[in-house]
Amino acid sequence: MARDWSSWDDDEPPRPWWRRGESALWGVVGALSLVFVSRCVLDVAGSSAPTVPPEKPAPSEAKETAKPAREPSETPADAAEGPSAAVEDSPEATTEAVDDSSPTAGTASPAVADGTTAQRAAANKPQREWVKHEVIPGERVADIAARYQVSPAAVLRWNKLNKKRPNLRVGQKLKVYAKRMPPPREKITYEVEPGDSWIGIARKFGVERKQLRRWNHKARKNLRPGQRLRVWVDAAPEVATGEAAGSVTTAAGFPIVPIKRGATSVGSPNRGKISRPIQLPDNEALYRISNPDHAWGTTHTFQLLQAVVANFRGRSHYQGEIVIGAISRRGGGRFRPHRSHQSGRDVDIWLPVRRGVSTRSRPKRAGDVDWDATWALIAAFIDTGKVEYVFLNYARQRQLYDAARRAGVPKAKRDRLIEYPQRSSRRQAVVRHADGHKSHIHVRLRCGEQERMCVD
Repeated sequence: MARDWSSWDDDEPPRPWWRRGESALWGVVGALSLVFVSRCVLDVAGSSAPTVPPEKPAPSEAKETAKPAREPSETPADAAEGPSAAVEDSPEATTEAVDDSSPTAGTASPAVADGTTAQRAAANKPQREWVKHEVIPGERVADIAARYQVSPAAVLRWNKLNKKRPNLRVGQKLKVYAKRMPPPREKITYEVEPGDSWIGIARKFGVERKQLRRWNHKARKNLRPGQRLRVWVDAAPEVATGEAAGSVTTAAGFPIVPIKRGATSVGSPNRGKISRPIQLPDNEALYRISNPDHAWGTTHTFQLLQAVVANFRGRSHYQGEIVIGAISRRGGGRFRPHRSHQSGRDVDIWLPVRRGVSTRSRPKRAGDVDWDATWALIAAFIDTGKVEYVFLNYARQRQLYDAARRAGVPKAKRDRLIEYPQRSSRRQAVVRHADGHKSHIHVRLRCGEQERMCVD
């Protein structure tokens, strides 16, 4: 029976069922063939192209990838919020200060670095450790951070304190990963005397007035004689070990008066103070003090000053008077009209004068000055390696330069030490120009080894 194809809408009759998938099958085969051919072409092209080495990571990336193993002291139970979380509070971030005042200062080449230099650098690297700090009355997070030379943010993080409201309590124990280990503090009860003021008592103990007020927040603004105040100071022995008070030692054949210990420089010469200040003792064999009220300083400064003047006299045989001028006020701080002299490390010394010239006042004329003795005195300071600058008016440096030449100092060394004669290119010299220094030298000492709150 014939079938009627008129009912189909297509142009041709349908194919049998076994041939209906033939077109689709050939389509799949064609697509697979195209993929295969393309892959072969790409493989051939890749084999003929030059091999490109893998890109090396940047040094900073490599450094971040290969982090050094953490030291045992840095891995307490709470190391998650420890110093490794902040760059400024990690041991690796500590930088060494460069001594650019030395005539031989420079950058050492790695090729000439030896084991001794490496060991010295490792020894100078500050040792850090976890400590427990007990909060005292009126103490703030910033005070604690400054005491241990860390950032306030680190103190907050290590102790999980709220940034806006730390809510410190008296007697509270805080953990600090200290960069400096300050001496233990001791509490002193001070009885107010007639004429005392808040600022006067603060200077007496080398603390800030605001800090003293916080320690005694219940005390009234107007002090009364007999009133008792609380003061916290760093404990320190009063006299050097093995020396009795009032005993005298010698240096270069000259007497050296023992200096009380515990007086330290805090901050910088232009913005600082003196903790537990002491007064320069009289020593007629070495020097005369022009104004004792302006001769307050630190243990380090006065020990070095006596030793230098003794060595100077022993070498030069200078018999004239050495007059010590301004150093610091009691407690340090602003000392008008000086821009520095705040932290007990700046010492003014009148220029040594020739025989027959009066020392009642500072020498006004260059011809009155004994320049050979002046150079010998400056050289004695420089030889200690503990002098940062010596300020002298540029108009007086020519006479000093000639005196150094007469003393046999090589020209290369004179040029390193003295700013004269090429002022613009000698800003790294030890002897530098400063206005108002025609009749005296201004010696600035570096921080002492035990002065951990001192800033060069």
